[in-house]
Amino acid sequence: MKVAHIEDNKVIRRLVCEALKETEFDYIGFRTAEEALDTIRGGVDVLLLDLKLTGKMQGRDLLDLLEKEGVKVKVIPLTAAPGETKGDLRKDYPELVVETLFKPFEPDELLKIMQRALE
Repeated sequence: MKVAHIEDNKVIRRLVCEALKETEFDYIGFRTAEEALDTIRGGVDVLLLDLKLTGKMQGRDLLDLLEKEGVKVKVIPLTAAPGETKGDLRKDYPELVVETLFKPFEPDELLKIMQRALE
């Protein structure tokens, strides 16, 4: 299973990569949404998406684009502040968003959500 992770914080990217190292998931991390776009369009099973990013494209901007293009991917938004979600992302993007994960999180919690997303 291929997992793309967009996170501007290098430490968090490294922690997620370590958490997935001993699993069936093939991990690739990106600093910005722009960097990840071609990979996502090319096909990933799960997208871990920080909502607040550096660069021009924010997490919601990417969700809007993926929805418009009809890209099929299971998205797990990651956020440090519940207020960043601005509503229920699962209702706003029902074909994309599986569940929102709030930072800080435990690696086991992330793995459980990812497994549920793929069921």
